[in-house]
Amino acid sequence: METVITRLLSFILTVIATREQSGELTKRFGKYTADMSKLRMAINYKSLESELEETVKADELYKLRNDAKLRAMEQNVPTYEHFRQIVNAAHLKPVERRDAESKAKTCWNHAANAESRRC
Repeated sequence: METVITRLLSFILTVIATREQSGELTKRFGKYTADMSKLRMAINYKSLESELEETVKADELYKLRNDAKLRAMEQNVPTYEHFRQIVNAAHLKPVERRDAESKAKTCWNHAANAESRRC
């Protein structure tokens, strides 16, 4: 039993030594050392906050799209195109009456309306 363990240990040490010489071992562990050095850096709270906001928005969009998928399945939509349109429009909010009225008062063509004095 001891001879098997001794042979195994000598084989492992030989593999480690050859990989150290080739530089493969230092490349692998160098990557982990670089990753660990990031943990010692100061925390950038602004980037952390923006990353959190992006993640929360992505999560909300995921939930909206998932709910839309479930609604579309319950409605037994006739084609995949209808299903896809429902899911793609999940993040949209309905237009309220006051939004439509404020857009109607906007003068879009000042040159044409200057003659009629409606703007």
